[in-house]
Amino acid sequence: MFYKKALSFGLSALIAAAVFMPMGQVSAAEGRSYTKEEIETLLLDKGVTYQSYLDKFGKSEYASDSIDIALSDYSSASADSGIEFTDSFEGRNNVLKWESGKGSIGYDINVPQSGLYNICFSYYPLEGSGNKIELGVQIDDGFPYSELTSFSLNRTFNSAKGIAKDQAGNDYNTEQIEIFSWRDMYAQSDSGVSDDPFLIYLEQGTHRIILYSHNEPFVLSSVKLAAPQKYIGYDEYLKKHGAVENGDWGKLYEAEATALKSEKNMVASTDRTSTKNSPYSYTKNVLNVIGGSTWKYPGQWLEWEIEVPKDGYYELSFRYKQSYKSGLNSHRRLLIDGSVPFSEAEILNFGYSSGWENYTVSDNGGEPVFFFLTKGKHTLRLEAVVGQLGASVSRLTDLVAKLNEEYRKCLMITGSDPDIYRDYNLDAEIPDLIDTFKAICDSLQNEYVNIKNILNSDKDIGDIINVLLYQLRDMINSPSTIPYRLDSFSSNIGSLSSWVLELKEQPLMLDYIYVSQSQAKKPAVNDSFFGAVLRECRSFIYSFIADYSNIGGESAYEKSINVWVNSGRDQANVLNAMINDMFIPETNIGVSLKITSASVIQAYLSGNAPDVSIMLGRGQPVNLALRGALYDLTEFSDFSKAKAEFQNTALVPYTLNGAVYALPDSQKFYMMFCRKDILRELGIEIPKTWDDFWKATRIIQTNNMDVGLPYTSVDASGAVDSGMGSRNIFSALLLQMGGKFYNDDLSQTALGTGEALEAFETWTNIYTKKSCPLTYNFYNRFRSGSMPLALAVYTDYNQIAAAAPEISGLWEMVSIPGTVQEDGSISIAQGGAGTAAVILASTNSPNEAWTFLKWWTGTEAQSRFSSDIEAVLGVAGRYATANVKAMRSLSWTNDEYERLMYSWSQVEEIPEAPGGYYLTRDLDNAFRDVVYNSRNARESLLSWKLSVDSEISRKREEFGLD
Repeated sequence: MFYKKALSFGLSALIAAAVFMPMGQVSAAEGRSYTKEEIETLLLDKGVTYQSYLDKFGKSEYASDSIDIALSDYSSASADSGIEFTDSFEGRNNVLKWESGKGSIGYDINVPQSGLYNICFSYYPLEGSGNKIELGVQIDDGFPYSELTSFSLNRTFNSAKGIAKDQAGNDYNTEQIEIFSWRDMYAQSDSGVSDDPFLIYLEQGTHRIILYSHNEPFVLSSVKLAAPQKYIGYDEYLKKHGAVENGDWGKLYEAEATALKSEKNMVASTDRTSTKNSPYSYTKNVLNVIGGSTWKYPGQWLEWEIEVPKDGYYELSFRYKQSYKSGLNSHRRLLIDGSVPFSEAEILNFGYSSGWENYTVSDNGGEPVFFFLTKGKHTLRLEAVVGQLGASVSRLTDLVAKLNEEYRKCLMITGSDPDIYRDYNLDAEIPDLIDTFKAICDSLQNEYVNIKNILNSDKDIGDIINVLLYQLRDMINSPSTIPYRLDSFSSNIGSLSSWVLELKEQPLMLDYIYVSQSQAKKPAVNDSFFGAVLRECRSFIYSFIADYSNIGGESAYEKSINVWVNSGRDQANVLNAMINDMFIPETNIGVSLKITSASVIQAYLSGNAPDVSIMLGRGQPVNLALRGALYDLTEFSDFSKAKAEFQNTALVPYTLNGAVYALPDSQKFYMMFCRKDILRELGIEIPKTWDDFWKATRIIQTNNMDVGLPYTSVDASGAVDSGMGSRNIFSALLLQMGGKFYNDDLSQTALGTGEALEAFETWTNIYTKKSCPLTYNFYNRFRSGSMPLALAVYTDYNQIAAAAPEISGLWEMVSIPGTVQEDGSISIAQGGAGTAAVILASTNSPNEAWTFLKWWTGTEAQSRFSSDIEAVLGVAGRYATANVKAMRSLSWTNDEYERLMYSWSQVEEIPEAPGGYYLTRDLDNAFRDVVYNSRNARESLLSWKLSVDSEISRKREEFGLD
């Protein structure tokens, strides 16, 4: 995605008309490159999709010969491309080095034969942020279809040291590192609209090809317009290699022992559902499977190295579990030594089952097929593909977008709460509404029939389509009922979108691969009945013996520390792997890691406190420090060096009377999310100030849509744990107006100042006078378009990017609105939220504990943890690290990273005062008094301020701070 201010509507329409068009012969001089801003505008204009392009050109003749593009013979290059030609690089000669990650380069080529071509790149990724390499390809005057504006070339990864064991004998994944090498890859879909490389139709003659780089550095050794591949059938394959010979040789290869993978988030995991899992343990965490929810997106692949004893035919069998898609198959493409051996291997169907199954690659009749392998080593790759449903998935995604568009048109007239006594005449107000509904019904019906035919299933697959069809037809027949059915209509659209996403996703878990000759006996797949009973009994007995809270076992090192982690098991397992892989070898300090939800202060008072506790709630460090439970980190000589890892104000919430009692390990803040397509339709520019935001709000509300401004209610326990960080936008309003929460010595609040009273009144007016919703589902409403402008924690980006493909390219994340200062600058200050790591004062190993704290919050560990936890939880689980340099290692694009870093640098963290939990609680009470009880805002804030000041005074007296 590109994040620049959109061009005017008139210009964008002009560009769109010229750019998304079929490619005929033109003079080379006609093709010019487009700017990032223009390309972004093209995406908003919803030009030709690849599926519609195929509908028109897909039956054209394939080109019979490929065309190599001479890289050094370029006709144009943008000033910002920074391209460089090198005589030799990593074994290749005369290569193009493109390190800037931006710009374009153009070539004039002669096409001797009209026909369909693929685009193939031979490239070498250079070290960058770790993101995929995003490119674009323009043909002549424009892009044949929108998907060619941006597609990706993969990086490759694998475990640095395979699977290792910790001091307790449990398996853990070692660091996933990038494997740098030359790779060949075709331009193809990132979203699963097609499993095959993109096709482009070119007529005979001269054409201009313009390549765009959007983010990462890389080297090119060749680019060619390739003749599309045609795979031979299995029968022809057998004729080519001769008759099948019998034999009884077989060998099992562990699926978790990969040789290469397309993404580093695909790591081994543990499954104990069968003793036939290889390997298996009742008491230890054995990493014995790979895949599942981390191997589900089209284009993801795993590769293994196998070896056979002699030339001949071999079967391939996979022990798998596919319990994710009820009634549906998960699909894989099989490649041996880098290519598909025959057409039947293009789509392997792994059927749904609640347990483990064996799949031997077979033909349509269920008979095993054989693969001819020469003696020695070979590579075997499985790539996730959508299969025959790809075209339907693409068309259904477009229909979801169209349904949401029609829903918004209705909503803009009726509002979210239609008057039951009013006739809105939507069929007259929106002249093409009924015709559009009819066209959508026809399309939905066609896709439903097509999907049922492909799946050849009598099961109720795609019932949501029937639900929508019934509703649409009923609304067509009774237009007057549409306003009162919009809620259910929106819900059904969301359900359809989720189901389409399920169709596109292809999750699959593998235990092992069995390579064998025809007469080899395959391993048993599942436990017998009695074996399953025995497994459950033994597992039950061991549950009373094993200490599941102790992740890494007791340390056997002379120097060791106890560390508590206040998080989930996934996070603890990742941290344990890092400790064994990085910390212990580097420091020779043992670590006993435990998951706990116990109170640290209670543990301290009872004498059972750990040496270190990490991921503590924002308000806890100062609360613990008041009771003498924490170590002052400023006593360490290299504290200043450790402090430099964070933003300037990051340690403020953990500072008391000049002492610092914690280092931050996570930090969150707000960003503004914008539906660019809807804002442009309404003539709204993305707001930079609050005045701009309120003007946009009026226009949006006039069109019966909403803006979203977050509010989180405070409960009693949450008041202490969460602290006074960013729970709502009050902190942003107050800080931008020059106010603050406390006086300089933290002995009283500063809520009685003019800035605080004005900020509080502005905050409450948002909900009492501007009628913004207090509670809402941000993801659903932003996706549907009924809330085209909203503030949310920046990590919410991940859910939208992963689960709302239908709005890809139509939205962006920018800084929150700001307040104009006296010097004309705009302040976008806001408070933050997050967690921290502390050393307990009772520790007998302060230096070892400090060594761990520095390591854990340092750049290397935070980068690794951020990467590995995303590998386990997916993109939606991306970690909000507090380490500034580690943020670069996360999978943000360059534009996203720059915007995040600027917003992050403007965060002004809020101090935590003794008794400050009353501020969190009573500020919320004051807010409720105004919003729910209609109390005067200034009177309410001043009244509740007295309560907070009284508690602060009491706490200061209790701990002798005055």
